[in-house]
Amino acid sequence: MIWHNSTPEQIAEELNTDISCGLSSDDAVQKLKVFGYNELRHNKKISLLTYLKDGFKSVVFIFLIVVALINFILAATVDLSN
Repeated sequence: MIWHNSTPEQIAEELNTDISCGLSSDDAVQKLKVFGYNELRHNKKISLLTYLKDGFKSVVFIFLIVVALINFILAATVDLSN
């Protein structure tokens, strides 16, 4: 079902509920057993080393590092020539 294109009545029918009354206590308990609490899962924190290591997998990141190295080398050679 495409939820954002549906009317509230269509959604209530799909979810087997009544718009004016909501879920019965029995339905609420059953859905709680099936789906669990309405909570976001907390992902484990990513360390700085892991974040940097994952960055090296990116082609854009590697490209930027190479460009920075070329820029550093060219800047050093221009400074030496003056």
